[in-house]
Amino acid sequence: MIIIYLLTALMFIVSLQTKIKLKHFTVLFLILSAVYIYYSGEILQVFNTENTSIYEELFIKYFPYFMTATISLYIRFELEKSQNSIEELKEKLNKLDDKIHRILELSSKVRKEKREIEKRLISENKESIKIRESISEISNFNIEKIQNNILNYFLRLVPSAKMSFYKFEDEDFTYRYSTYENDQQKILSNELISYVKTHKKNIQSSLNYTDTFDEKVLISIKLNENKFFGLVIIEDLDFYDLNNLTIKNLSYFVDLLSLQIQNALIYKKQKETSFAYNDKNIYNLDFLKKMIVQELSIAKRHGINSSIINMSSQSFKNLDKTQEDELFEEMEGIFQKIFRTTDILFYNHKNNDFIFLLPLTAIGNIENIISKISFISHMYDVDITTVEINETSQTQELYNTLGFD
Repeated sequence: MIIIYLLTALMFIVSLQTKIKLKHFTVLFLILSAVYIYYSGEILQVFNTENTSIYEELFIKYFPYFMTATISLYIRFELEKSQNSIEELKEKLNKLDDKIHRILELSSKVRKEKREIEKRLISENKESIKIRESISEISNFNIEKIQNNILNYFLRLVPSAKMSFYKFEDEDFTYRYSTYENDQQKILSNELISYVKTHKKNIQSSLNYTDTFDEKVLISIKLNENKFFGLVIIEDLDFYDLNNLTIKNLSYFVDLLSLQIQNALIYKKQKETSFAYNDKNIYNLDFLKKMIVQELSIAKRHGINSSIINMSSQSFKNLDKTQEDELFEEMEGIFQKIFRTTDILFYNHKNNDFIFLLPLTAIGNIENIISKISFISHMYDVDITTVEINETSQTQELYNTLGFD
């Protein structure tokens, strides 16, 4: 009987070994099953089987085996299922890293093209200085800010101009605003729209179309050769500003502006669809919510708890761009030195909190980590709280505890 007990224990132990591959587990399980069946006759020696039927003997001999095998195989099935979920998550993270890598490469390409345009401008006259000033202002990813200040950028090149901006949406140019009081929003004629769409050059002026239109200059802002972002129309400007040099400078600036708008739109789209909060190893609330659901499922199914460390401080709020960059550099450095590679750092932009998720780690096992990061209190006057994800946790309660819903 001792051998039977040992074989039963081995079946359970082998089923819990996640490092053993499925095919190796199958071989070991079959071997243990064969040995069990070989020694199963010892069970009959324990019982008085003189008056029992052959069916009762088979039940006594093999029922423990079937119970043991069923439980072992179920445990193995659940472990394999959990492991597959982890592998799927890793695959999604790898795809996310690839997306971030591509956007960084694209940003680098845009910056390179921008520098090439700048080199051409430097060799020009004093107008290039005005253009460079505008370049520094549009070198960000805030598409709304760029759109709302487009005419201000062009005014630096042609201060005497009266101009209007039309946004291209729903296959039509819609009036947005002007640099002068315009009581009546001008509706563009079909002839003018057709002219803009059929000409490839971004800058068209009355020097090209003579007296066809009353407008002095038509400036097309494009995302690519066939896709428009908007149209700037200069209705009036000083006679001396309407020359080939002004048109050339406007053309350079429009090329650069189009590149930056493309970059800003791509960045905005990528940020909306990705889990990254920034270009560092810090993730956003959307990803945190998905991970909480994942860890809560593991806790309820397998009784394996996870822990969350929430770090908040008034010092994290109302920081300028430089201070915020420095804070994120410090937090990422702390994360890399103290935490494991399986842990994840998130930023709660609603409350300006940093959140550390420690998967498959009970709250009783993180005291050492808490003591290591407690030195941050000397730097920022932080408040550190912990939350455990266990089988009794509820998703909404966890969200509320962490300060988001």
